[in-house]
Amino acid sequence: MKNNGLGRGRRCHRKNRRDAYVENGDNYHIVGYCCEDCDLRKKLMNYGLFRGEEFKVIGKAPMGDPIEIKINGYRLFIRNNELKKLILKKI
Repeated sequence: MKNNGLGRGRRCHRKNRRDAYVENGDNYHIVGYCCEDCDLRKKLMNYGLFRGEEFKVIGKAPMGDPIEIKINGYRLFIRNNELKKLILKKI
């Protein structure tokens, strides 16, 4: 495993990872990140998607991408491939 300078250099464990299949109206807890790309991780953090945060799925576009979520009092549209890089836990 390589260390990107952002912590412990962990890899994603498939059994703990949820695919980007999220349901409208459900709440999710961000457990961690599943990417080794430093720039993408920084981009997700700039969106406010920090480890430990919770968000609610507000809606999806007709074809399923992008997905609208509400986090920290604002609404965010996020692409499915970016959401796949988060390790989520349904609450």
